[in-house]
Amino acid sequence: MSEASHHGRGGPRAIATLFGKVIEPVTARRGFATANLLGAWPELVGPRFASATQPERISWPRGKAREDEGGTLVVKVTGGHAVYLQHELGALRERINSFLGFRAIGEIRLVQTPFSRPARKKPLPDPVIDASEAAALEAQIGGVEDEGLRAALRRLGRAVIASDKKT
Repeated sequence: MSEASHHGRGGPRAIATLFGKVIEPVTARRGFATANLLGAWPELVGPRFASATQPERISWPRGKAREDEGGTLVVKVTGGHAVYLQHELGALRERINSFLGFRAIGEIRLVQTPFSRPARKKPLPDPVIDASEAAALEAQIGGVEDEGLRAALRRLGRAVIASDKKT
């Protein structure tokens, strides 16, 4: 029995490919070429505009579009931030096109309107582990120089140790 037939037709697939098939029709109705743009939006606009902006839709040119012609991205923005974002639209367009991998966006149109973002879930509290386990974990990650990476490894390690106790 071959490896591929053991996992079904075509072998194992990444969950992202299955998720994409579910979310793409929803995002396509709003003109988004990819759901990844929505997920990466805070990183694309940066912390200054992440909570004050929201991509609304992409309008594609009708008929046969030229290769160098992109769509128009409509972005909701709160009034106070619109003027500042207006000055950074060129850089934002380039970041979006670089992220997507082709010249998808030719123009960005701002729509000043109040909007609300869905509330984010509060992060779960750190898992409880005893002092000896915490010390062993710190010894393992102590050589990591980058503080952000060390903190992420600490959270991961605590979660793994706590989940091992449950099983």
